[in-house]
Amino acid sequence: MQALKRWLDTKSDFEEAALKFLEACNRLKDIVAQSGTSYASEISHKEVFREIKSYSTSFEKILGYIEQSERVLNVISGISSKRVSIKMLPTAVLGRIFSILIASSTCMKSQTPKPLQDALCIIPLVCRDWYRVLKANPAFWTHIDLRPSKILKNRLHNGAVIGLERSCALPIHLHIPKIEMCGTPEIVGLTEDLQPHMNRIRSIMIHSDKGYPSNNTCDFILRPVLSLFSTYGNRDILGVLVVCDINLLFNFSLQWPAGPFSQLVELRLEDLYGPACPSLRELVSLISCSPALHTLQLRRLDLHVNHQGDYPELRLPQLRLLDIMNINANRLSPLANLINIGPCQLHVRMDLDTLNIWEIQRLLSRCAVATLTVRGARPIDVFDLNGTVPNLNLASVRNLRVLILCVHYVHEKQIISGLLNYLTKHDTAGRLLRLDVLMLNSGRIDLTVEEILEQVLEKLELRNLVLVNTRFGEPAFRLDSDGEEDDADEIREKLRRLVVSRDGKMTELDNYPVQIDYEVDQFIQDLAGRNCH
Repeated sequence: MQALKRWLDTKSDFEEAALKFLEACNRLKDIVAQSGTSYASEISHKEVFREIKSYSTSFEKILGYIEQSERVLNVISGISSKRVSIKMLPTAVLGRIFSILIASSTCMKSQTPKPLQDALCIIPLVCRDWYRVLKANPAFWTHIDLRPSKILKNRLHNGAVIGLERSCALPIHLHIPKIEMCGTPEIVGLTEDLQPHMNRIRSIMIHSDKGYPSNNTCDFILRPVLSLFSTYGNRDILGVLVVCDINLLFNFSLQWPAGPFSQLVELRLEDLYGPACPSLRELVSLISCSPALHTLQLRRLDLHVNHQGDYPELRLPQLRLLDIMNINANRLSPLANLINIGPCQLHVRMDLDTLNIWEIQRLLSRCAVATLTVRGARPIDVFDLNGTVPNLNLASVRNLRVLILCVHYVHEKQIISGLLNYLTKHDTAGRLLRLDVLMLNSGRIDLTVEEILEQVLEKLELRNLVLVNTRFGEPAFRLDSDGEEDDADEIREKLRRLVVSRDGKMTELDNYPVQIDYEVDQFIQDLAGRNCH
């Protein structure tokens, strides 16, 4: 405690010194900026500013650590100095502690190709009472993850049985293993284990990275698992369905079940081909029986039309995220015409090309789209560059607040140029497109892209420019022969100054903010309170 007291006494002095140093750095930066316009002073300004920025960044992190430590110390100060054995804590309290630890832990990868090690394996090394707590709390057994990275192949059956028994009557979440790692006997045993618990399955995830090794394996696993839908109890409790990566080896048609699914909130179908993919009528039927959906992702589906006639209207009043990718226009058109979304703010993620642009435009004009993610490899697929194809009319998208461009380190110049050409073409009335957020997801901004982006910003009434996983400057393989490269800090600061001069704010994020998919208002509010960095 004496060491802790000494640290507290010196902490305030250190924080005050750090703040004074930052103030001095900012003052020095202003002096250098006002020192003249000669080439020498510009070089001096760049060098000094680069060094100041490195100091500023380091001290911002230090101050953040200090604030975090202060919060921890405030908690510690309210705890008695008397040490209490962990054995004296009730099982319920230990259960909550371990639940938080499991939820916040990350898997550790060793340098050797060994299985991943998670918190369930680490906790016994810390607390000998772990198994007592584990067996007494059914909530620990509700997620049955049978992937090979989590459980050995020869323990597939035991793992499922233990989880099903110890979870008592709680709803369970089932993650089917990668089938290529398991043989037919294991799959048959797994489906037999599931039969008595059909009405408890809350979520089902069937996923395979490499496809199935045999048609028999597909038959044994998917038919019984999908049959879980047909039971009355399961229709009332199923909340999440994910079926992904079923390849052409699948040689029989699945019987996709009818609902209603009153609790189904997430439906994700990806990479389904041939007979493994539902027909358009089966897909429409499945969606129409799920009125509580808030997430609908349909990506790379080989939809086939096997029935003619009318389709039921798809009323989805709670939908928050609609993600449609690589679906042919003659399949997308009925979906776009049938979907009827309520007043909720919707995030639409779509690939734009010349085949489906009309269907997408009709869908967007009928919905309260607050966030739009544009994906497309070629500029002609995103915005109209030559007037020969219809382009997306952003001005007609009511309530659009956030525009996200996925550039992915390849097509930055083309896609941003496409946006510039679009804004120029629709600037005849002198009205600027208003956006709360323009987000660039995973790209590189060099001098050329930065110049184009400057012109884009001049045609927008923008509050926030958000750069996710974005790099600045030229990549190494594009360096000049003399070894010079673009100044990344200079490009970043030039872009930031432009945004600020237009009463906006530039924010850099390392990872895509999932919050924006469902809570756009809260995301924008959090941006306002975030420090620029």
